[in-house]
Amino acid sequence: MLAKRLTSFSSKPRGYDIRYPGARKVKVAAIVGVKDEVELIQPCLERLWAVGVGPILVLDNNSSDGTIDIVDRLSRHSAAPLTRTSFSPDFDQNLQVGGEVIDPFVRQHSPDWLLFIDADEFMVCVNDDLPGALANVTGPVLSIERYNVPLSSDPFVPTAGTEASDFLGIRLITGREDLSRSLLDEPLGKRWIMNRIMPKLICRPDRVSRYGLGWHSIADSRGQPIPSIAAKGLLLVHLPLTTNERFVRKVNNAREFFRHCGEHYPGDAAWHWKRWVDLADRGLLGAEFAAQRMGEAEMAHLADVGAIERADAVLQKSMRTQSG
Repeated sequence: MLAKRLTSFSSKPRGYDIRYPGARKVKVAAIVGVKDEVELIQPCLERLWAVGVGPILVLDNNSSDGTIDIVDRLSRHSAAPLTRTSFSPDFDQNLQVGGEVIDPFVRQHSPDWLLFIDADEFMVCVNDDLPGALANVTGPVLSIERYNVPLSSDPFVPTAGTEASDFLGIRLITGREDLSRSLLDEPLGKRWIMNRIMPKLICRPDRVSRYGLGWHSIADSRGQPIPSIAAKGLLLVHLPLTTNERFVRKVNNAREFFRHCGEHYPGDAAWHWKRWVDLADRGLLGAEFAAQRMGEAEMAHLADVGAIERADAVLQKSMRTQSG
């Protein structure tokens, strides 16, 4: 029933002065972090517009693959405000809600809720209505679960983000494991694609101060973490792996990022990226990519045991999650 109801909705941009008539009175803005995601940036933005997100700020970390050109083209025709800014060399500024990167955007648009995602993440929510899903939420921070899309021989790469049905039928890895670098380095047959990845957050910007590393946590003005509540009827489809070429590009970018900002990621922080950079330096990145790929027989087995589920089924389960 839920899937049928969801797929019946048209996912076209709507109401972007974002003072919604009737029940649509919640103003949702988003910051999209991106580095060289020319294949995914447009469908990511279109997916946000389709679920009712209004102002969007693209935080670009020196993309050189055409990503910027796509954002600038879309900004000239978007019914919702779409702007672009550059990743600050002062790393801390990118995390502060009141800092030079985020603050001008928040001050200009005064959103009720602020979402921070990456360009390889695609929002799916009940009835394609994110403002409606947030209308009765009183807490300051919600966590939105992310699920990896399995890497198949014919990987899913969306060409548009306008239609909910394109995402509701996607297979997601739900039988996840709590992996670590040491586990993956052992000959146990483990692979990263099955890892339990951290959720992303949506918050009330007037009640938070700064994001944590990876934008996976939020603190108040005293620097104390703000507990999040699991979101209801929302999820993020995560496309970490699509083609080997994109994977190599992302790992090379990670190497450059750590060269400039590595001191902000001590110890096991971003361990999977550090591991991939190390594998690339040892000439093993191609084998790592190939090891993540699943055949249809394996995916069918994982579906039989409940470790892979369709996005619409996962969304339906999330409706039983308590939020408030």
